[in-house]
Amino acid sequence: PVPGKVYSIRFYQDATGSRTFAAFPAAYKFPSGTAPTFSTAANAWDFMSAQWGSTNKTTFACSFLKGMA
Repeated sequence: PVPGKVYSIRFYQDATGSRTFAAFPAAYKFPSGTAPTFSTAANAWDFMSAQWGSTNKTTFACSFLKGMA
């Protein structure tokens, strides 16, 4: 990763839905220290933005939007 760079990621469910994600690696940090849960409805999608630390080059500071339409 590039220090200070922001990465945008979309997570899509397929037409069946109910897919799960086990866990984020420890380098991904979320508000209040709690990793998000993904949408599980068929064809749903979620959006995550992650910035690699510009001074602390060991973590991604992440924000997550669930249930985009």
